[in-house]
Amino acid sequence: MSTSPGVEPRVRRLENDVDGIYELLGDLSTTQKRQSTRLAEIADTQGEHTRILGEHARVLDEHTRILDEHSRVLGEHSRVLDEHTRILGEHGQKLDEILGLLRP
Repeated sequence: MSTSPGVEPRVRRLENDVDGIYELLGDLSTTQKRQSTRLAEIADTQGEHTRILGEHARVLDEHTRILDEHSRVLGEHSRVLDEHTRILGEHGQKLDEILGLLRP
């Protein structure tokens, strides 16, 4: 079987093209594996960050609860202080009345 003279160079070019394509596919496969590994590392880091943020959220919730309790106690102290101030004012008025009676 005879082939035309232009077929041999074409076949060689096609073989070279096929070899180049396989080389590119190999490079793509290697890059894809590296990227997959990196994405797994990023996912692990993200999971760790999520865990840490969860811990911080729990601590902040506890601090909020404590601050709410402190606010409640401070409110009670303010109420008692207001009551003492009122009573002290009454005592001051009574003392003024007593001193007024004792002075000639």
